[in-house]
Amino acid sequence: MIYKLFNILFLLVLLFILCFSCSTEKDTFLNKTYHNTTAKFNGYFNANEIIKEAMLQYKLGKKENYNELLSIFHYANKEESKALYPAMDTAVAKCEVVISRHSMPSEKSRGNRNTEWCKWIDDNWITIGWAQFYKRDFEGAMEKFKYIEKQYHTESIYYNAIYWKAKTLIEIEDYFSAEELLLDLIIRKEELDELAEDDKSSLKQRLLKIKPNKKSKTKKKSKELKTSHVEFPKNLLSSIYPSLADLYIRNNEKVKAIEYLEKAIETKQKRETKTRLIFILAQLYHEIGDEKASDLYAEVVKRNPNYEMAFQAKIKRALSFSGNDNKSIVNQLIKMLRDDKNIEFYDQIYYALADISLRENNKKQGIEYLELSVNSSTKNNLQKTKSFIRLAGLYYDENNYRKAHYYYDSTMAVIPKEHESYSDINSINKTLVELVDYLDLIQEKDSILNLCKLPEKDLIGVINKIIDKKIEQQIEDREKKENNMNIVLNQNAKTNAGGNLFIWDNNLRSVGFNDFRSVWGSRSLEDNWRRSEKSSVISEDNLNASTEDSIQKASLTVDYYLTQLPCDKQDQLQALQDTLIKSLYGTGNIYIHKLNNKPEAISIFTRLTDEFLPKPLAVAALYQLYLIYKSDKNITLSNKCKKNILDNYPKSEFAKLILDPNYLKKQENLFKKQKKEYALIYSIFENENYYKTIKEVKSKLKDSTNSCFCKYSYINAISHGKLYARTDSLFAFEDALVHTVNNCNNTPYYSYTRNTLDKIRNTLSIQSAENKENSFIYESKQVHNFVVYYPEKSGNINQSKNKISNFNKSSFSTKGYKTSNSFLNEKDQFILVKQFKSMAEAMDYYLAFKVNEKQVKEIKEKHQFFVISEKNLAVIYLEKNLEDYVKFFNKNYLNL
Repeated sequence: MIYKLFNILFLLVLLFILCFSCSTEKDTFLNKTYHNTTAKFNGYFNANEIIKEAMLQYKLGKKENYNELLSIFHYANKEESKALYPAMDTAVAKCEVVISRHSMPSEKSRGNRNTEWCKWIDDNWITIGWAQFYKRDFEGAMEKFKYIEKQYHTESIYYNAIYWKAKTLIEIEDYFSAEELLLDLIIRKEELDELAEDDKSSLKQRLLKIKPNKKSKTKKKSKELKTSHVEFPKNLLSSIYPSLADLYIRNNEKVKAIEYLEKAIETKQKRETKTRLIFILAQLYHEIGDEKASDLYAEVVKRNPNYEMAFQAKIKRALSFSGNDNKSIVNQLIKMLRDDKNIEFYDQIYYALADISLRENNKKQGIEYLELSVNSSTKNNLQKTKSFIRLAGLYYDENNYRKAHYYYDSTMAVIPKEHESYSDINSINKTLVELVDYLDLIQEKDSILNLCKLPEKDLIGVINKIIDKKIEQQIEDREKKENNMNIVLNQNAKTNAGGNLFIWDNNLRSVGFNDFRSVWGSRSLEDNWRRSEKSSVISEDNLNASTEDSIQKASLTVDYYLTQLPCDKQDQLQALQDTLIKSLYGTGNIYIHKLNNKPEAISIFTRLTDEFLPKPLAVAALYQLYLIYKSDKNITLSNKCKKNILDNYPKSEFAKLILDPNYLKKQENLFKKQKKEYALIYSIFENENYYKTIKEVKSKLKDSTNSCFCKYSYINAISHGKLYARTDSLFAFEDALVHTVNNCNNTPYYSYTRNTLDKIRNTLSIQSAENKENSFIYESKQVHNFVVYYPEKSGNINQSKNKISNFNKSSFSTKGYKTSNSFLNEKDQFILVKQFKSMAEAMDYYLAFKVNEKQVKEIKEKHQFFVISEKNLAVIYLEKNLEDYVKFFNKNYLNL
């Protein structure tokens, strides 16, 4: 009985303690202990563990690009951050619950009191800020950090909040403000350190003077000294230095970045972090050509990092080494080639060996190594791009444009579009393609014209040599094909035990396919595929192998070649010469204006003037020579060209250019002229003369290089609106708006025209519906759905729904989108994702779905998907006109 009473009493006491300790309004030990413990572990600790795990998984899944400067911090970009949403949202939710339940006193009853009795509430606030920062919600993160700075200015977390404010400013590229905050933190740390030293010295002197019976007062004073300022977080400085280095790297201030990276390395860091910082420091020294890079890369290797970083450090050490002991570096690289673990890195090793050879002026060996680098590169397109660019540059620098063209063209086949040199390489490649095309034309036309100049006996001798070479080549090709076929048949005989008929042998198929391509080229699968001209096609039955053989034999006769030459056809000879002249002038222009190769340009233009004056392009070549000699201050030759033009071609435009000393000044004043012309047309627009405005602007919109192009496009759209907005014909207005939206995206004119275009398309769609031309209405502000069309026999629709649901949870966890399916008809179905507040929100989802390469990759590749408003979806269900809507979607949603 006593035992039962004791248990009941114990339970009552425990219940009493739990009830009263839950109160957030009493500043008692029991209350604070309960709320502190719960706030720490239920919120701060658990949330941070979730964040750490998510960031670790992101880090492990991200492949480093060692061809670029490594980033100091592992942060996700806009696309990557979507995968972090679920974890970060969970962390935020945990902290928000803790803050709402365990703030002391509670937010509702606090009134004007700023004191927070629960010491872990501020940590929960900053954890929310971190989660929002990692998911790139920088506005929300900044709001939390500012709140902490204001609310907890007497706590050390105050400094952490300022630090993370600076980090957020770096991410939104406000580098000036971020730099100011971080430098202020460093200064504050130094001030606090000085103050602490002064406090210690003063306290020591006071303690020596104090009598024993004054001990209690001494303790009180000491406590006052320690709390007279906010304590600076112990390890914050080791985070500030790397962040400043990150800021300066992003702002391309490499010298400052180096300074703060060195300071960061001197502070206490995790081993892995310090190794990474040393590697980045080596990269920066490497970029500015400082020999310290080599030693730093060697230090990275000594610190035993992961295999890839160690490998890259060895390679980059070789590339940055500027000492005299190249032999030991080469031996180390060759040793790396013998290690099977490095097979996938052979391309980088060969590149490093090529770099050393080229620095030693051994160009031949350098090119051989670069070729090996290209040939051994199977997966690393960035390295293959790098090797191709280096090869192309070597030939480009020595003016071997044909070989340079070959390697630049190869570069364009592998270079990623986001590569920093993509536009430059693309531009050079286009120039060289144009140049080589001209050179080929020159060679071809010269050959034909030179053949026609030969006596008949010599001409026949040349033709016989050409025929002999062709016959030899055909015999060689036939023997090669027969050998290849025998090899394949032998292989097939050995493997035929597997039961495969030779007609299904893939090797034989490949040989046959390549033989076909070598003879016929790339042909479409269609009737009469042999003929490029279908107007005079004979029946396929008549075009048999014997006919083809006879045609081939006929092409190997002297008479055949004589009939192909235009030697006795004056009109064809003249066309050949005109093509040759155009090709020569085009080549000269490329040499002087795009390649800045004056000697080659002079050679081409001189040939034109020597052989083809007074042809117009030959006169133009003479003027080009005048400009080149004048720029080189070769007065004698420039005056000779000038005299020739003025004496023999006084009415040409080139003579006028020479005689007009204000020509260059006119060019310089062109910009001012364009501004004046715009001001004049704008005054017409202001006077509401819209017909005349449209008429005047029409010619201006043909020149996209005009400095006022977007202004013209904008007033053209407004003028169309003023004239047609209240009429039944809005298509001209729509076209004018589309022109501005398409061509002036990053200008102040985009927003208005985009919104107006939405309204116009709404009106036009209504008109079309009223005229029964279409059943769909364009309403960009209405609720939309995302739809995947799932026709019959497309597989298991539930599996696809699950994949889309997983995609929604991982990328849009806070949106609450719902996935369902419904029948369009008896056989075909829709998978629906609901609901989006507007077209813009739905199109954001559409884009995310389109670029996803994980959960929904197979779905997007096999099925139609689109965005649709609720009303238009109802129309599809009613009328079953899916194809009409797809056209409507493409025109109104994608056609911009």
